[in-house]
Amino acid sequence: MSAQARIQQPPWQPPPNTDGKSIHIYNSLTRSKTPFAPLDPQGRKVTWYVCGPTVYDDAHVGHARNYVSTDIIRRIMRDYFKFDVKFVMNVTDVDDKIIIRARQHHLFDEFIDPKRRRDTKTIQDTSSAAFATYLAKNLKSIPNDVSPEELSGQIEKQYEDVLNGNALSQGKISKDDEDKTKMRIKTALVAADGMRLLKVDPTAVEEGAYVEKVQDVLMPYLDSLYGSTFDASDHTIFTTWAKKYEDRFMEDMKALNVLEPDVVTRVT
Repeated sequence: MSAQARIQQPPWQPPPNTDGKSIHIYNSLTRSKTPFAPLDPQGRKVTWYVCGPTVYDDAHVGHARNYVSTDIIRRIMRDYFKFDVKFVMNVTDVDDKIIIRARQHHLFDEFIDPKRRRDTKTIQDTSSAAFATYLAKNLKSIPNDVSPEELSGQIEKQYEDVLNGNALSQGKISKDDEDKTKMRIKTALVAADGMRLLKVDPTAVEEGAYVEKVQDVLMPYLDSLYGSTFDASDHTIFTTWAKKYEDRFMEDMKALNVLEPDVVTRVT
């Protein structure tokens, strides 16, 4: 059975005040362009609901592209076609990604907390185990027992093609996979630099230089060790995290001159 035969779209009837002389938009039900007509009898008020961000991390260029494009269309409808647009955006502030990211950062902050007085050797041993675990999961061509000092040479040897901008393999790996591989290589190299720094200067933990370099490798490892024993009854750990990145998202959109939504709804 073809995909076309399996998918049965429900019937669609155009609103009664469609005149066919205004905007035509792509209708996902009819799979064709149809005249746009507001439900408002006067034909001027438009309510627009959009799915906003899942606020577990900072916005990236994909978010910028999406919301800038939407903002352009919103301005055209408001300023050119003179629609009275009520723009509603939802923020997903409860999600598995938010829970995992907030939990990982909480465990990481506990691990590096000076009050807990972990000795340098414990930090080094845990970092080494996290480093090997990260390589085994994300850069499988690299030997698990490679030292931080040897990593750069191993990466140049095993991932020469992708570092030179070529395909990771003969047409079997997508561009997205290549980009993720480059990102994982960068994460591993930064972590290796942090581990070398800690060997030379044990005070790097307190000064923050080590923390910034190794956290992306250490956080998932600590979560694998202690995540199941984490007390999730303190919901402020998650709500504070979501609020932090919602505020940062709004700041980013303002910097891009994207209009603020008229109404913000949240999963909570």
